[in-house]
Amino acid sequence: METKKLTKKRTATSGSKKVKPHRFNSVGEIISDPIFIGMVEQKVKELKTGRLSRPAPKPGFYYKRDWYDRMQDEGNVTSTFFLTNIESIWAKKSSLSSEVRSIVQQVCERALRETLLAYHKLEVHTEAINNLRKKEEQ
Repeated sequence: METKKLTKKRTATSGSKKVKPHRFNSVGEIISDPIFIGMVEQKVKELKTGRLSRPAPKPGFYYKRDWYDRMQDEGNVTSTFFLTNIESIWAKKSSLSSEVRSIVQQVCERALRETLLAYHKLEVHTEAINNLRKKEEQ
């Protein structure tokens, strides 16, 4: 006896809400977006302030050198470095070490998440204002 597999048909709409098109069509658009650039700058600044605010080691002890120290020695703890390398990292064509790739990817993915959240808040705010204007006109 033959059995049929039942599948649920997926549609472009979810209930009464319409699915909005993607904000970014390419990685290049993401990297050139001013909000994304600002978020990357903010995240790199947070890295630096976090490093500077760590407590001094106890007398006779010292901190081991880590990824931050290596990147700092090469002058790579800058938003420019992160922005110029993220495209090749996302395309999996980067020649950077896995340690540096991981750090750049983490920082830029956090910045992208914050960017998308900022745009979402802006859309919700704009939609709320438009709804208020429509109510006032009626």
